[in-house]
This record gives sequence, structure tokens and C-alpha cells, in this order.
Amino acid sequence: AWLKATFRQDDEPLRRAAVAALALGLDARVAAWPAELLELHPAAHARLAAFLSASRPYNPETFSRDMAFVAGLATPAGALTRCIPDPADVDRRAPRVRRAGGAFCRQVLQYGAAPARAWLAEVGASPWAELHVDLRTLEDFNAEGFVRCYHRLAALMRARPDLAGVYGASWLYDPQLAHASPGLAFVRRTAEDGGGRLIRLKTDPVQTAYAIARSPVRRKLVESGAYRPVCYGMYWNRAALLAWSDRTLAEADGGARYPLKHLQVRN
Repeated sequence: AWLKATFRQDDEPLRRAAVAALALGLDARVAAWPAELLELHPAAHARLAAFLSASRPYNPETFSRDMAFVAGLATPAGALTRCIPDPADVDRRAPRVRRAGGAFCRQVLQYGAAPARAWLAEVGASPWAELHVDLRTLEDFNAEGFVRCYHRLAALMRARPDLAGVYGASWLYDPQLAHASPGLAFVRRTAEDGGGRLIRLKTDPVQTAYAIARSPVRRKLVESGAYRPVCYGMYWNRAALLAWSDRTLAEADGGARYPLKHLQVRN
């Protein structure tokens, strides 16, 4: 919010210079990160350099995401980008407690009190790594790309035991997509089959705009009233994610099916 308020539309050169300057020192800030994440950074730097050199407008959302990346608070993971809480940030416990309480109440409504209490006892008010889609990096946005992405998420969980798991909120987790866009059903299915919990949130105009922006078919379904996109929250806690990663890697001969240099089964 501070970045969006500070940098005006006529500050384009300053925005690009600030991102480029921070990118030069990024390697030192993320040196302790898992190799599964760092192997994506050369390509990410190349994309960022090309974007900064181009004349396309630098909108506030893209600028904020790039600032998070070069500050070491977000990283590409393949099909998704994840935002990672700073381990030194101890002042945000109150928002985490509020979020944990909200998630607990929604899970009571959807799964019942006992499963919700068990979930809360496991994750508490620990911070979550948040997942986002960057429209500039869609080349890996497919079923196998998501499997690789979630294995990288598991590597992050091993390196950051303070994290509760990974969280995302999007129309892409909506079960209606199995009928409205069957080709995207893997987004929900991969997380759900691996132990992630999907919680209905709300019908969101912003998410509806995302849902119809790239698909004339979904746009017609929305206009006809046959499809009303719903935003769902996806909570995949660390224990379930790590169990899924170890199991699927073992089933795939130690990760040989996935072209990640550093993946292996960890006992």
C-alpha cells in the first residue's frame, strides 16, 4: 500500500530503477533458500530485465510483486509465485491470529467442529506462504507444472519450519471449473488430492474479472448466468504437503519424472 501511494504514474523511471537496484543485491539475501527455488532465479532475472527494458506500462500490482521479489519476500515457483513472510517480522502476530480465527470459523461451517479444531491445533497462528499467479509466467501453467511447483513448495516447508503451510485464494480453486473449464480442474484437484483444504470464501467481482478475462467461453457462461465464479481459499498445511511430496516422489522414482535438478526423497 505504501509503494502504491508513494510512486505515482509519472514515476515510471524511478520504479524501474528501484527494482533494478534491489535486484542487484538479491543473491545475497536469498543465499540460504532451497536450491529447488534458486535454480529458477536466473530465468526470473532475465524476464525481469527484459520487462524493465521494455516500454510496457508498469502497473501498481506488477510493480508491487516485482518489489517483493527483489526484496527477497517472494519467489517464482514455476506455475505460481509465492510470497514468503520475513522470519524477522514479529510485529504481525495480531493479523495472523485474526486470519487463523477466520479460517477456523469457515472450516467449522464446511468441515465440522472436530476437524476444524484438529486443524487449528496443528497450524496455530503460524504464518503462511501465499500463492499468486503472475500472468507474465504462464508457460508452466499446466498439470505437471503444478506438480513441480508444489514440490518446490515442499522444499520451502523443509527450509522454513516456522511456516504453517501454503495458502492461496482464487477462482481457480472453484469446483465449478470441472464443468465450466475442465482443462483447469487440475488446479483444485492437485491440492485437494494431496490433503489441501478448500474453503468457500465469496463471490468476488475482482475474481470474476480474472475468470473471464482470458476466456470467451467463461465470459459467455457468466453473461448467460450459467456460471458465477466463486473465490475459494486453499490451505495446504506443511505436514500434508510434505507427506504428499515424499509419497509422489517415491512413486515417480525419486523425482525422475520431474525436471528439477535438486528433488529427492527425504526420509
